[in-house]
Formats: sequence, structure tokens, C-alpha cells
Amino acid sequence: MPFLQSAFASSARAIRIDHDGMLCIGSQREFILGLYQAPKHKGALRQASEAGFNLIHRSATRAAHDEAQTLGLWGWSALGSLPATNRSEAEARMRQVIETLRDHPALLFWETEDEPTFALLRGTCIPQEVWHHPPTSRD
Repeated sequence: MPFLQSAFASSARAIRIDHDGMLCIGSQREFILGLYQAPKHKGALRQASEAGFNLIHRSATRAAHDEAQTLGLWGWSALGSLPATNRSEAEARMRQVIETLRDHPALLFWETEDEPTFALLRGTCIPQEVWHHPPTSRD
């Protein structure tokens, strides 16, 4: 799990996949019920939370994840993919998103390619060097 631990370098909680495939956040086994998007009206995130959802796709900004966190929701954000052309530009964009959100307590995982995945645990989606750059202080 070095990639996940690196992506959450400043996070105090442990995130892992249990022996039976269940997600564990801290010491709690969590059943994840997520949404790709909430309706576009005021209070939609609150309604999603009250309806039992606990994960929602958020834009790759701290403000979007802050909003989720205040409602007890986790979020995920898209990193995109590493195309054969313009690879260095895509990697730089990914680095920026990772640096922006890597320590946010509401960020549960990253989306790569077309689906939210835990493939990052295996290190198959993003090169190690993208994950292993030193974190920036947020002081």
C-alpha cells in the first residue's frame, strides 16, 4: 500500500482494504454508498448526506472537499490519464492535483482513467515517481 500511504502523507487515518474486500477507514469497516454528482441546487450535498450517501465526486479543489467534509462526506477527484502524447503535461497536471489534495481529510481516493478505482494500491495507473515527491507544508 505505499501509493495510498504516500497520497495521504499528512493524514492520520489509515485506509486499507480488509481481507474480504471491505474498505476500512481508521479502525472502522465502511460500506461506501456514492454519487457521481448531486443535483445542482442549494442543499443538494446535505440532502445526499441525509439520504445515507457518504461519498461523492468533487472537483479537484480544496473548497469542494471542504464542503463535503463539513457534511460528513468523503470525496474523490479525477486525475485523468497519462496519454502517449503530451505525457509530461498530463503528469504535471496530475502532480498539481495530488499536491493540492493529498492531505485533505475528505479525500478518500483518486479517479483514474474512466472509473474510480483502487488500482493505485497496485501501482498500475500512475508511475511511482508521481506519488513519491515530497509533500509541501500547509502551515
